[in-house]
Formats: sequence, structure tokens, C-alpha cells
Amino acid sequence: MDALRNYRVHDPQDKARYCKEGELREQRFIKMMNEQSHLTLWANPEKTATPKGKYAADLWVPGYGYCDLKTQETPFFRSKSKSGIPPEKAVTFNSKDLARYQEIYENIGIFFWVNWVNNVHDRFGTCPYRWGVYFIRLHEIYEIINSNATASHAYLGRQETDSDHFLATKGMNREGNALDSWLLNVDWMEPILVSQHNPWN
Repeated sequence: MDALRNYRVHDPQDKARYCKEGELREQRFIKMMNEQSHLTLWANPEKTATPKGKYAADLWVPGYGYCDLKTQETPFFRSKSKSGIPPEKAVTFNSKDLARYQEIYENIGIFFWVNWVNNVHDRFGTCPYRWGVYFIRLHEIYEIINSNATASHAYLGRQETDSDHFLATKGMNREGNALDSWLLNVDWMEPILVSQHNPWN
């Protein structure tokens, strides 16, 4: 828990750090959801069963099937101008995962755990605080994208002038970081848990 409490905004290109912090958040999420929601969550055993387990879904949830967890702690402060979605309601879903899920899991479920701990920006001011757990299916995300209801955002620091074409078609650069993300509104999702304050402190 200390690692979670001491969270700071790090270099967004530091994939190794984010992967490690992601593991801690996943453990915390499973524990608290099992204690405080109507769902039962298990870590997907396939993640440690094979060498390719790192590509497996994070979770197995009865009634929901294979699911992945997306933890979001910093609002996308410019989401309103980019897509019309207020920043307090906007979450990001990267194109790398979109391509990967399409190949491995036809209709995986996605849990977005939103906790705006980094909701103050020097330039854009303060984003209203939000805490909640929301659920959406992959096919619903595709429907949103195909209906032009939202927009994507390119990560300028991750673009490469001599990019690998194959990796680019998978939505990533040579370091394995996503090249861009789609903006989604939590109002388009099923609310699992919602609170005005963080109930998991």
C-alpha cells in the first residue's frame, strides 16, 4: 500500500515503472472489489501459467468472463476540446490494447477504476474529483469509435520518424508504448461502484 499512497506522476514513457505500479493496483482492486462489491474477482491464472501470460487478461469474473483493469488517476484535462467529453468524465483507452484484444479476446470486458488523485494542473486548473468503477465491453468501445462519438489523442513523445510499420499497425512504438488513445465517457459505461470520496482509503 505504501507504493500506492506514495504515487506521483512519473515519466509517461517509463513503461517498466507503470507495469510494476499496475500490478500493485490490480492486487488492491481485486481485494477491495471482493470486499465491497457484488462481484467476485480472481486474478487470471493464465498470466503466470505460460511464458506468454503477460498478454493474458488481468481478471476472471463470473458472469463477466475475462476482463482487464484500467486504472486512471490523472484526468485528461483537454478532453472537452478534443472530444466534447468533460475531463471529470473522460477516461483513455489506448490503441495498442484495442489491437491486442481484437486478436486475443473477441469481447473482453474492461473495468475502469477512476480515482482523480492528480486533478490539479498548473495550466488547466482543477478538475472536479471523481471516484468510481465502471464496466464496458470491447464491442461497445468499437461501436463508440465507429459512430464517431469520440476522438483519439496521439502521444507526441512516443511518435517515431522511422517507426516500425508492423508495430505501428499494433498501435505501439519500439518501446512497446501506445501511440495514441481513444477518449471515452464513463456515462457510456455500467457503473459498478461510485462514490463522492475514495471509499478504499
